[in-house]
Amino acid sequence: MRRLSNRTGVVRHAPDEHNYHMADDILSARVGRGRSTIPRGNDDGSSKGFNAHAAGLVHIDPDENDGGVVVDLATIKPRDMLRVLSQTTSAYDALAKFAIQEDEVKSAPQGDAMTPIQIQPPPQAPSIIGPRPNVPASPPVTVSPILPPQPPMHYQPVQYSQPPDPNIAAAIQQLTGLVTILSQEVHALKTAQAPVQQAQEDAMTEVRSAIKRRPAAAKAPIDPLAALNLPYVTADGPQPPSKQVVFELPTGKMSAVYHSVIDAETCIVLVYDTRSVHSTQWLPEDTGSDPLTIHVPSWKKSFVVASMGLIFTEGVFDYVVLVKVADNNSP
Repeated sequence: MRRLSNRTGVVRHAPDEHNYHMADDILSARVGRGRSTIPRGNDDGSSKGFNAHAAGLVHIDPDENDGGVVVDLATIKPRDMLRVLSQTTSAYDALAKFAIQEDEVKSAPQGDAMTPIQIQPPPQAPSIIGPRPNVPASPPVTVSPILPPQPPMHYQPVQYSQPPDPNIAAAIQQLTGLVTILSQEVHALKTAQAPVQQAQEDAMTEVRSAIKRRPAAAKAPIDPLAALNLPYVTADGPQPPSKQVVFELPTGKMSAVYHSVIDAETCIVLVYDTRSVHSTQWLPEDTGSDPLTIHVPSWKKSFVVASMGLIFTEGVFDYVVLVKVADNNSP
């Protein structure tokens, strides 16, 4: 088989783009023997080898030992195919009943302006292709002739042999009158209730309007400083210290004021706001392990503590931590 190449130098293994071709030696080495090259496609996606919209010759199972069957689909009528399918469960057996001879293959029409399909049965195939061996043959199909068109049928209305029962007609008339009376009563009831419903809707509309017009309750402003619950922290600025603490020193007594005194479980904490300008802050010295007695007059309590120089600052506040040694609780 001659290999052709297009303008880009790509080898094309099918010399005729309108037919199927078996793979040559080069293509067989890549994809394996027994493969074939399909016809080329048109720009609209259809095949150049056959017309998918026109019935024609089809060779079914040509690689089988019996050579398969060749069927001309253009000669098979739908009702004949339905009759054959009702007599067998094998689609192959059904199509085999419409098989044509080899001399009929060349003379059969091949569709609308399409290239004829090349059918080459194997040497073992019989001259007339029939059903597969060892397959029970079905009885021959009798093709019914085409019937001439029949005139349309006209249906006549059914005529009653006896007139309807007068009692039934009277009952129907009474029911019709009753339905009319009920409809009138329902209409009258709706008409009577209409003003009441309208008044209720107007009242609800007025209530909704009044609710929309009602001003929303003003929310009391929240003072974030008051929420701290610290009397010495206010929006007016630093407050003067008011908590008096008396220290008993070896050289005498020392009185100082702080903004807060905190009595913890193991210590006394003295809090002082360093923004205060009208008072003097006093920080006790580090006395080591020597005990020190302090008095809080507002509490009427005394404490024996140790001043170890534990002082830390948070923002504008200084904290002095005095570790408890004993608790006199004496006035």
